[in-house]
Amino acid sequence: MYTDEQLLKLKKQMQEGYREKEKTANLEEECAQSIYDEKIQIFGKEVHFERREVPEFDISLYMPKDFKRLDEDLCKIMYPAANGSRHVFNSDEEYMSISFKLNNNIVENQHMKEFTEMSKKILEVAGPKVKIVKSYMEEIDEMQVGIIQYISNAIDAVAYTVMGIVPLKKGVLLVCIGFKNRNKKRLCPIADEVLKSIETIKRGEEA
Repeated sequence: MYTDEQLLKLKKQMQEGYREKEKTANLEEECAQSIYDEKIQIFGKEVHFERREVPEFDISLYMPKDFKRLDEDLCKIMYPAANGSRHVFNSDEEYMSISFKLNNNIVENQHMKEFTEMSKKILEVAGPKVKIVKSYMEEIDEMQVGIIQYISNAIDAVAYTVMGIVPLKKGVLLVCIGFKNRNKKRLCPIADEVLKSIETIKRGEEA
């Protein structure tokens, strides 16, 4: 025979087990969704993605409709070690951010694999405590894009970053999609789709 206290404990354990199974089922259901769907769920919140232009770099890509560009002064506070300007987009929910930074290196498609390897080595020694998870190449809009996924220490949590290294005519564009490491199962597939949605904007004679 169980005492009332033991029965309450068993009931609580069963409820927690059901909640965990429901949470897992919801996550798996969310992970099956695509940013190209009319709407998706991210941790239970309805999110709409749309193609957005970033005219400073002559590219467009999919990002959440409610993402806004952060003020430049705020970017300097968030990225004190960054050289040069950085464009950062996120929402009030702050579950994920997308940042863009252009450097002056002109790299042809055929040399992007070597450039990506060099970038990986620079990341490993840059810190703080950067751990490379994986790196690979993807052909995106006729460009050889290097992708590096890595973990690093942020101010308030362990951060996970999916970085795309995009060879443009004006330089190499770093597109970094960042979020908390504990959310990687849900957000890594989204980051991958966002990077693969990148298209260059043809202007003038190129159009």
